[in-house]
Amino acid sequence: MDSKGDRSFSEAESAVLQLLRDDYPKAREAVIELEVYSRTRSKKAVYEMRDFLDHLHRMLMETDPEKVRGHIFEARTHIRRCVVEPMEYLAEKQFVKADRLYRWRILIFGIPFTGSVPQPAGIGPKLIEAQRLIAKGRAAKTSLDAYGDFKQSFQMTTDLCAPANPLRLGLGVITLILAAVAATLTITRALH
Repeated sequence: MDSKGDRSFSEAESAVLQLLRDDYPKAREAVIELEVYSRTRSKKAVYEMRDFLDHLHRMLMETDPEKVRGHIFEARTHIRRCVVEPMEYLAEKQFVKADRLYRWRILIFGIPFTGSVPQPAGIGPKLIEAQRLIAKGRAAKTSLDAYGDFKQSFQMTTDLCAPANPLRLGLGVITLILAAVAATLTITRALH
């Protein structure tokens, strides 16, 4: 302890504090978002968190400085995976959902293609940007920076799938029309 009563930390203790202070909250947020938005729990995230804690425990029990650094490195790797992988899963899942809605809109409403990419109401460029962010996140997956790219892509595609979105409303109208046609056919058959 120094003259103020503050405890000075070893390099290893400082690394643990940094991981818990800066990286753990991101992992927690990513796992909660996965649970909330996909309504699933990630066994992989639990395994990564377990391995993270296991390396922290081993590091605190270790006396060899080289092994301590190795455990810090491994703990950092596991917490990064726990942060990045749930958000990557969400971004990809939401992208596929938005892309399917978009393709149905093209199929049903017959919106023409411009080149190889359809362009109704700016949705196409937004999907392309969301896809680019996923690719950027994959390229940066060895750092926590990937989390931001995946999260931004997820937010963009979530906005495209929002209930007030014209894409979703178009499919709702189609569903309503198909239901009316089915009801009419049923009534017509019943009368004959």
